[in-house]
Amino acid sequence: MVRTHLSIALTALAALSTVVSAPAAAATPKPDAMVVIHKTVTLTITSGTDAYPVALTLACDVTSPFITRCRGGWRDRRYSYDGHFIVVDEDDAFTALFAGTRTDRACAKHRTGVARRVCRDGVSF
Repeated sequence: MVRTHLSIALTALAALSTVVSAPAAAATPKPDAMVVIHKTVTLTITSGTDAYPVALTLACDVTSPFITRCRGGWRDRRYSYDGHFIVVDEDDAFTALFAGTRTDRACAKHRTGVARRVCRDGVSF
């Protein structure tokens, strides 16, 4: 079930990224745009996980005038998340899609290396 949702989300992300051709050198968003992107991503995370993100980090590149790709990570009480966001600037609002992995921190605490993979699963919203 989770793999199905992850594959659908990754397919949607791939379709969005191929529709828009990336410029030769991807630019970083302006600081005022980054504030809006950060708030949009925070609201997306809160609605997708029912938890407020802690230690949210984003590294973003503008791929077109209306699409920004971000690599991000954060944690909540139980999981730590890592993955990619596609932030779309519509006329009246921003929309964000996430696809990545989440790791159960209690499970990963007692495992190292390859054994940590049992603590991970795919997630998208």
